[in-house]
Amino acid sequence: MLSFGKTDIGKIRETNEDNIFFSDKKIGDLNNLYIICDGMGGHKAGDVASKLAIESFLDYVKKNACEDKNMILDFFVSAGNYANKIVYDAGRENFDYEGMGTTLSACCFFDKKIYCLHAGDSRIYRINNSGLRQLSRDHSYINEMLKSGKINSEEAKNHPKKNIITRAVGIEENIKFDAFIFDFDSSQKNYFLMCSDGLNCVLDDYEIFDLIKINNLDLGQEKINIWLKEKVNNLIDAANRNGAPDNISVILICGV
Repeated sequence: MLSFGKTDIGKIRETNEDNIFFSDKKIGDLNNLYIICDGMGGHKAGDVASKLAIESFLDYVKKNACEDKNMILDFFVSAGNYANKIVYDAGRENFDYEGMGTTLSACCFFDKKIYCLHAGDSRIYRINNSGLRQLSRDHSYINEMLKSGKINSEEAKNHPKKNIITRAVGIEENIKFDAFIFDFDSSQKNYFLMCSDGLNCVLDDYEIFDLIKINNLDLGQEKINIWLKEKVNNLIDAANRNGAPDNISVILICGV
């Protein structure tokens, strides 16, 4: 795997409450690991929540064994539960951090499979020449309204409650994660995009796909690394041009 990630404060926010982690090399027993967290909870607390969630998730991965690929999802859930406890306890112990929480989306790759853990409205996409597909499901008030048919996609764009999420790390003592495996087509090169909602709130899926434009199937490793950085910067620049009312975080991963 090859990857590049970047986080940006955007145009409106005074602080960046997003945090990311990406490694193409082994982390504990995992071959690779990618995490994106979008924190919330007021001045500085969101940043604390997202940073603490990643640190505690990594701490669990490094200190515990996952020797069987069939146990990766269970291992992810355990790591997520550990991160949830750390963030939740910190919020209860410090008045300044009361009520803080964060989205958490994590994935790793093994044998042409992507293993995912997800809570909140950050997103995981699969991208290839066939198009862009969202693998994760938004845990948001708006998504629940859309599923129930109470609003349509146009109404959702400017809905006053579009930023409300229904699931987040650290808000409650216990959390239910989405944990899933996706088999991807090895006959063509696949890319995977992880992002906070600061990207997809100002760019729709068609615009995101158009900015990435998968056209480097024969490039070598060095050129792919350059290409990944260019595409991540293009996505963030486009979000900023569109006003970027929220922090923007992007991780782009190439399956090589």
